[in-house]
Amino acid sequence: MVFMTLFTICGIAVFAIASALFGFLGIAVGDNTSEVVLPYEPESGYIWEYDCVNDISVILTSSKTENGKQIFSFTGMDAKTDIKQGYVMDLVFTAENGETRIYYAYAENGFIYDKVIIAPAEDCVVTDYTVKSVCGNEDCEWSVDVYCKNKENILYSTDTTGTEITHTVILFPKNEEKEFGCYFECRSETAGHEEHHYVWFDFTGDTPVATPNDPLIFRDNLPVATPGELMNSNIS
Repeated sequence: MVFMTLFTICGIAVFAIASALFGFLGIAVGDNTSEVVLPYEPESGYIWEYDCVNDISVILTSSKTENGKQIFSFTGMDAKTDIKQGYVMDLVFTAENGETRIYYAYAENGFIYDKVIIAPAEDCVVTDYTVKSVCGNEDCEWSVDVYCKNKENILYSTDTTGTEITHTVILFPKNEEKEFGCYFECRSETAGHEEHHYVWFDFTGDTPVATPNDPLIFRDNLPVATPGELMNSNIS
Protein backbone atom coordinates (compact mmCIF):
# COMPACT_ATOMS: atom_id res chain seq x y z
CA MET A 1 0.00 0.00 0.00
CA VAL A 2 1.29 3.43 -0.84
CA PHE A 3 0.68 6.25 1.62
CA MET A 4 0.94 9.78 0.30
CA THR A 5 0.49 13.30 1.49
CA LEU A 6 -2.81 14.69 0.22
CA PHE A 7 -2.77 18.01 -1.58
CA THR A 8 -5.96 19.92 -2.41
CA ILE A 9 -4.62 22.12 -5.20
CA CYS A 10 -5.29 20.63 -8.63
CA GLY A 11 -2.93 22.96 -10.42
CA ILE A 12 0.30 21.53 -9.07
CA ALA A 13 2.89 20.95 -11.75
CA VAL A 14 3.15 17.23 -12.44
CA PHE A 15 4.34 14.67 -14.85
CA ALA A 16 1.61 12.17 -15.58
CA ILE A 17 0.37 9.06 -17.19
CA ALA A 18 0.42 7.31 -20.48
CA SER A 19 2.34 5.66 -23.22
CA ALA A 20 0.67 4.36 -26.37
CA LEU A 21 4.08 3.14 -27.51
CA PHE A 22 4.35 0.68 -24.66
CA GLY A 23 0.65 0.18 -23.98
CA PHE A 24 1.61 -0.19 -20.34
CA LEU A 25 -0.84 0.61 -17.58
CA GLY A 26 -0.93 -0.28 -13.91
CA ILE A 27 -3.59 0.89 -11.51
CA ALA A 28 -3.19 0.12 -7.84
CA VAL A 29 -5.91 1.04 -5.37
CA GLY A 30 -5.21 2.18 -1.82
CA ASP A 31 -7.68 3.03 0.91
CA ASN A 32 -8.92 6.12 -0.90
CA THR A 33 -6.45 6.69 -3.73
CA SER A 34 -6.11 5.26 -7.22
CA GLU A 35 -2.67 5.08 -8.77
CA VAL A 36 -1.59 5.02 -12.39
CA VAL A 37 1.90 3.71 -13.11
CA LEU A 38 3.72 4.37 -16.41
CA PRO A 39 7.24 3.87 -17.75
CA TYR A 40 9.55 6.82 -17.20
CA GLU A 41 12.10 7.23 -20.03
CA PRO A 42 13.41 10.80 -20.33
CA GLU A 43 15.83 9.84 -23.10
CA SER A 44 12.84 8.89 -25.29
CA GLY A 45 10.73 11.89 -24.33
CA TYR A 46 8.42 9.90 -22.07
CA ILE A 47 8.06 12.48 -19.36
CA TRP A 48 4.38 13.18 -18.98
CA GLU A 49 2.41 16.23 -17.93
CA TYR A 50 -1.19 16.21 -16.71
CA ASP A 51 -3.31 19.13 -17.98
CA CYS A 52 -5.80 19.20 -15.05
CA VAL A 53 -8.42 21.02 -17.17
CA ASN A 54 -12.04 20.90 -15.96
CA ASP A 55 -11.44 17.78 -13.86
CA ILE A 56 -13.57 19.18 -11.08
CA SER A 57 -14.46 15.99 -9.22
CA VAL A 58 -11.03 14.36 -9.08
CA ILE A 59 -7.67 15.66 -7.93
CA LEU A 60 -4.06 14.62 -8.33
CA THR A 61 -2.81 14.21 -4.78
CA SER A 62 0.82 13.27 -5.46
CA SER A 63 3.28 12.17 -8.11
CA LYS A 64 6.70 10.54 -8.00
CA THR A 65 9.23 8.62 -10.06
CA GLU A 66 10.94 5.45 -8.91
CA ASN A 67 12.55 2.43 -10.55
CA GLY A 68 11.97 3.76 -14.05
CA LYS A 69 8.28 4.41 -13.50
CA GLN A 70 6.03 7.41 -12.92
CA ILE A 71 3.39 6.94 -10.26
CA PHE A 72 0.40 9.28 -10.00
CA SER A 73 -2.18 9.16 -7.25
CA PHE A 74 -5.74 10.51 -7.58
CA THR A 75 -8.62 10.91 -5.17
CA GLY A 76 -12.12 12.33 -5.40
CA MET A 77 -13.32 15.86 -4.72
CA ASP A 78 -16.66 16.84 -3.19
CA ALA A 79 -17.95 18.44 -6.40
CA LYS A 80 -20.78 16.26 -7.67
CA THR A 81 -23.44 18.71 -6.54
CA ASP A 82 -21.98 21.22 -9.00
CA ILE A 83 -21.89 18.85 -11.96
CA LYS A 84 -24.76 19.16 -14.40
CA GLN A 85 -23.20 17.47 -17.40
CA GLY A 86 -22.04 14.10 -16.11
CA TYR A 87 -19.56 12.78 -13.56
CA VAL A 88 -16.79 11.40 -15.78
CA MET A 89 -13.62 13.44 -16.14
CA ASP A 90 -11.24 13.08 -19.09
CA LEU A 91 -7.68 13.11 -17.78
CA VAL A 92 -5.38 14.27 -20.57
CA PHE A 93 -1.65 13.64 -20.46
CA THR A 94 0.97 14.83 -22.93
CA ALA A 95 4.57 13.64 -23.18
CA GLU A 96 7.56 15.80 -24.02
CA ASN A 97 7.75 13.99 -27.37
CA GLY A 98 4.20 15.15 -28.21
CA GLU A 99 2.38 11.89 -27.55
CA THR A 100 -1.03 12.28 -25.87
CA ARG A 101 -3.13 9.84 -23.92
CA ILE A 102 -6.61 10.11 -22.38
CA TYR A 103 -7.97 8.37 -19.32
CA TYR A 104 -11.52 8.45 -18.00
CA ALA A 105 -12.17 8.75 -14.29
CA TYR A 106 -14.92 9.45 -11.78
CA ALA A 107 -15.23 9.69 -8.02
CA GLU A 108 -17.07 6.58 -6.94
CA ASN A 109 -19.46 8.12 -4.40
CA GLY A 110 -18.91 11.85 -4.74
CA PHE A 111 -17.33 12.49 -1.35
CA ILE A 112 -14.15 14.44 -0.70
CA TYR A 113 -11.13 12.10 -0.79
CA ASP A 114 -13.35 9.45 -2.35
CA LYS A 115 -11.89 6.57 -4.34
CA VAL A 116 -11.55 7.28 -8.06
CA ILE A 117 -12.31 4.75 -10.79
CA ILE A 118 -9.80 5.18 -13.64
CA ALA A 119 -9.56 3.47 -17.02
CA PRO A 120 -7.59 4.23 -20.20
CA ALA A 121 -9.81 5.41 -23.02
CA GLU A 122 -8.85 2.45 -25.21
CA ASP A 123 -10.20 0.02 -22.60
CA CYS A 124 -13.61 1.73 -22.54
CA VAL A 125 -16.50 1.58 -25.00
CA VAL A 126 -17.35 5.13 -26.03
CA THR A 127 -20.16 6.60 -28.11
CA ASP A 128 -21.37 10.13 -28.81
CA TYR A 129 -25.03 11.07 -28.77
CA THR A 130 -26.50 14.43 -29.83
CA VAL A 131 -29.69 15.70 -28.20
CA LYS A 132 -31.62 18.39 -30.08
CA SER A 133 -34.11 20.76 -28.50
CA VAL A 134 -37.71 20.90 -29.66
CA CYS A 135 -37.99 24.68 -29.39
CA GLY A 136 -34.68 25.30 -31.17
CA ASN A 137 -33.87 28.43 -29.14
CA GLU A 138 -30.26 29.45 -28.73
CA ASP A 139 -30.71 30.10 -25.01
CA CYS A 140 -31.44 26.44 -24.25
CA GLU A 141 -29.51 25.40 -21.15
CA TRP A 142 -28.75 21.68 -21.00
CA SER A 143 -28.12 19.43 -18.02
CA VAL A 144 -28.18 15.77 -17.09
CA ASP A 145 -31.38 15.24 -15.14
CA VAL A 146 -31.16 14.62 -11.40
CA TYR A 147 -33.02 11.33 -11.94
CA CYS A 148 -30.33 9.99 -14.25
CA LYS A 149 -28.67 7.26 -12.18
CA ASN A 150 -25.89 6.70 -14.70
CA LYS A 151 -24.08 10.02 -14.57
CA GLU A 152 -20.91 7.98 -13.98
CA ASN A 153 -21.24 7.01 -17.65
CA ILE A 154 -21.57 10.57 -18.97
CA LEU A 155 -18.52 12.71 -19.71
CA TYR A 156 -18.51 16.10 -18.01
CA SER A 157 -18.77 19.06 -20.39
CA THR A 158 -18.65 22.81 -19.95
CA ASP A 159 -20.52 23.35 -23.23
CA THR A 160 -24.12 23.52 -21.97
CA THR A 161 -25.94 26.14 -24.07
CA GLY A 162 -27.41 25.95 -27.57
CA THR A 163 -30.03 24.28 -29.72
CA GLU A 164 -28.33 20.90 -29.28
CA ILE A 165 -25.67 19.20 -27.19
CA THR A 166 -23.47 16.18 -27.84
CA HIS A 167 -22.85 13.86 -24.91
CA THR A 168 -20.00 11.38 -24.71
CA VAL A 169 -21.29 8.18 -23.12
CA ILE A 170 -18.72 5.79 -21.68
CA LEU A 171 -18.90 2.16 -20.59
CA PHE A 172 -16.07 1.40 -18.17
CA PRO A 173 -14.48 -2.08 -18.08
CA LYS A 174 -15.79 -2.50 -14.52
CA ASN A 175 -19.41 -1.75 -15.49
CA GLU A 176 -21.59 -4.81 -15.05
CA GLU A 177 -24.67 -2.90 -16.19
CA LYS A 178 -24.38 -2.58 -19.97
CA GLU A 179 -27.85 -1.16 -20.58
CA PHE A 180 -29.14 2.00 -18.94
CA GLY A 181 -31.31 5.03 -19.50
CA CYS A 182 -30.62 8.69 -18.91
CA TYR A 183 -32.65 11.89 -18.86
CA PHE A 184 -31.29 15.02 -20.53
CA GLU A 185 -32.98 18.31 -19.68
CA CYS A 186 -33.32 21.48 -21.73
CA ARG A 187 -34.53 24.77 -20.26
CA SER A 188 -35.21 27.91 -22.27
CA GLU A 189 -36.43 31.19 -20.78
CA THR A 190 -37.43 32.32 -24.27
CA ALA A 191 -39.57 29.24 -24.87
CA GLY A 192 -40.99 29.28 -21.35
CA HIS A 193 -40.94 25.51 -20.99
CA GLU A 194 -38.64 22.61 -20.14
CA GLU A 195 -37.85 19.58 -22.27
CA HIS A 196 -37.06 16.15 -20.85
CA HIS A 197 -35.30 13.84 -23.28
CA TYR A 198 -35.02 10.18 -22.24
CA VAL A 199 -32.48 7.99 -24.06
CA TRP A 200 -31.80 4.29 -23.58
CA PHE A 201 -28.19 3.18 -24.19
CA ASP A 202 -27.38 -0.43 -25.06
CA PHE A 203 -23.73 -1.56 -24.98
CA THR A 204 -24.41 -5.30 -25.20
CA GLY A 205 -23.64 -5.63 -28.91
CA ASP A 206 -20.61 -4.90 -31.05
CA THR A 207 -21.76 -1.30 -31.57
CA PRO A 208 -23.45 0.87 -28.92
CA VAL A 209 -27.09 1.69 -29.67
CA ALA A 210 -28.95 4.79 -28.42
CA THR A 211 -32.75 4.71 -28.51
CA PRO A 212 -34.51 8.01 -27.67
CA ASN A 213 -38.10 8.44 -26.52
CA ASP A 214 -40.19 11.38 -27.69
CA PRO A 215 -39.24 14.26 -25.37
CA LEU A 216 -41.81 15.55 -22.92
CA ILE A 217 -42.56 19.26 -22.56
CA PHE A 218 -42.93 20.56 -19.01
CA ARG A 219 -44.08 23.83 -17.50
CA ASP A 220 -44.07 24.49 -13.76
CA ASN A 221 -42.83 20.92 -13.30
CA LEU A 222 -45.95 19.49 -14.97
CA PRO A 223 -46.10 17.80 -18.41
CA VAL A 224 -48.01 19.93 -20.88
CA ALA A 225 -47.30 18.48 -24.34
CA THR A 226 -45.41 16.13 -26.59
CA PRO A 227 -43.36 17.63 -29.47
CA GLY A 228 -46.20 16.97 -31.94
CA GLU A 229 -48.74 18.62 -29.69
CA LEU A 230 -46.39 21.54 -29.14
CA MET A 231 -46.14 22.22 -32.89
CA ASN A 232 -49.92 22.23 -33.25
CA SER A 233 -50.73 24.37 -30.25
CA ASN A 234 -50.07 27.75 -28.73
CA ILE A 235 -47.89 26.26 -25.99
CA SER A 236 -44.50 27.92 -25.94
